[in-house]
Amino acid sequence: MAMGLGWMECIFAVPVRIAAFNLYQGVEDPASAAYEATRAILQRVNADIVGVVEANGATQSNFSALAASLGYAHTYYSPQGPMDTTLRTAVMSRWPITYTNAVQSPPGAKEMTRANGIVVVDVPGTTQDPTLVVVHYKCCATYDAESFRRAIEIRRTVEALQNLGKGGSSNVFVIGDFNLVGSSPVSFDGLPSTGLPGTYQLGSDVSFPVSYQTNPDFFFSGIGMGKASMLQADGDPRTFNTGGVLDYIVTSQAVLNRGFQAEIYNSAKDAGYAGLQKSGSPLPTSTSSTASDHYLIFGDFQMDDASPLETWITGFGLTGSLAELGADPDGDGLNNAGEYAFGTSPVDASSRPVTQSSVTGGIKITYLQRSGVEYAVKSATDLAVGFTGSVISSRSIPQPDGLPSGYEQYEATLTIGTKGFLKVEATVP
Repeated sequence: MAMGLGWMECIFAVPVRIAAFNLYQGVEDPASAAYEATRAILQRVNADIVGVVEANGATQSNFSALAASLGYAHTYYSPQGPMDTTLRTAVMSRWPITYTNAVQSPPGAKEMTRANGIVVVDVPGTTQDPTLVVVHYKCCATYDAESFRRAIEIRRTVEALQNLGKGGSSNVFVIGDFNLVGSSPVSFDGLPSTGLPGTYQLGSDVSFPVSYQTNPDFFFSGIGMGKASMLQADGDPRTFNTGGVLDYIVTSQAVLNRGFQAEIYNSAKDAGYAGLQKSGSPLPTSTSSTASDHYLIFGDFQMDDASPLETWITGFGLTGSLAELGADPDGDGLNNAGEYAFGTSPVDASSRPVTQSSVTGGIKITYLQRSGVEYAVKSATDLAVGFTGSVISSRSIPQPDGLPSGYEQYEATLTIGTKGFLKVEATVP
């Protein structure tokens, strides 16, 4: 007797780690203390895509050297800005960058401080490739004019996303230094009387009043986006090392709804608190302060909705005979084959009950394993719920044609008792 579910019928919630790092005045020279600290942090966090804020036009070769040393084969550097001709934004990616652009003012206007870069990254395993805007909005709270300029710059970011057809149902991220400081809320009935550059030219499409707030949700909720909540590993909310929250990851509601984990990385908290999973050993406490005046921010996000059977499990079969399956124990309406699917998350799969009156032999499970991810197939003996079976083996098997890039197929064989739970757990490095 055999029951099967082909892997092509499953929807994989492809995980992507995205980071943003504001480096003070660009990437310093290789072998400098700041360069080595920056490299150590990026290696420790090990993100798939990194947005770099305050990439400096004069240090682009240092940026390229840093990306190459970390194995990021694909990079992007934004063009010179309309007003700040020095600082840029940039991207390092493990995967190809298939589209590049920058947020612009409309013809005849001169509003943007910097040319904030836009990229689309070709992520393997999904057709829903993420769009990222790496931003560095106008700083400071010296004049009301600076808040006004930020409001306009964010407006132009929203318009750029709308022009690309991106919003709440897309995989879209606005990341970097938002500089949302100053009085809040503020409403401008006209151009600020002081603090604007002499060359500033507001687009003719802008009508007053213009509103400003220090919460990014105020600007992005209208297109179905919001900030991803994140803290340092000990619960500290600061992203700027002298205090305050300047850096954000704003993403679409679809991404937020799938569930995510995010963190503000501070090396001073690395050894003492767990935080998100990272690569290698904790860094010296001073690493973050040596690298920059901002802390790196990062998060683990899913690019697709998971199907109810999605736990990287691709097929089910019995090695022995099955006399009877109990009634649908979890009420999900799945057939008997489906009752061998357990879990809805590739990171920590929840169990599904399997009730049987008689089983001879064992259950053989095949599942996909993402490269670099450690999986453990557990019986309920390990889960202490009275399961009488045990895991017999877990081994690599010949790979079928057409597997998604970066995955291998594995097989595990388990014995079954009278009733209990099976579980597959995955630990992402």
